[in-house]
Amino acid sequence: MIYVNCGQHDQVIKLLEGYEGDVKFIFKGKTGIKLSFESNTDDDSAVELAKAVIKASDLGKSLYFQVIK
Repeated sequence: MIYVNCGQHDQVIKLLEGYEGDVKFIFKGKTGIKLSFESNTDDDSAVELAKAVIKASDLGKSLYFQVIK
């Protein structure tokens, strides 16, 4: 399970669930500003990939976010 702390929940959920690669992200829930995702890879790889996907998007250029396991 990985967690994304951010303020733009709907956009981040769409971005990660819509990622078209070998790794799949599945949104599991939200607690405050923390979004929970499961993936089909180990947590360390999922954290790094989620960071890269968000940073590469238009949203990620101006969004403050944190991805942790």
